[in-house]
Amino acid sequence: MKVLVFGGAGFIGRRVVRAMALDGHEVVSCDVEATDHFNSHGIHAKELTVDISHYAAVLDAMQTHRPSTVINMA
Repeated sequence: MKVLVFGGAGFIGRRVVRAMALDGHEVVSCDVEATDHFNSHGIHAKELTVDISHYAAVLDAMQTHRPSTVINMA
């Protein structure tokens, strides 16, 4: 399952992304802050810089990655 997690770099969001990735899901973490947290810790998750207050950026992330599930931790 492809999962898009908004707020994926936050305290709870990081744990959600990690758990989903370790469970075998394809995870895209979206956050307003650019990080390389997951790849530097061996977690396979794509990281995007997206501000959820910008509709066009959210729409672009949704259309580009076509997730089956969206989790909003922002």
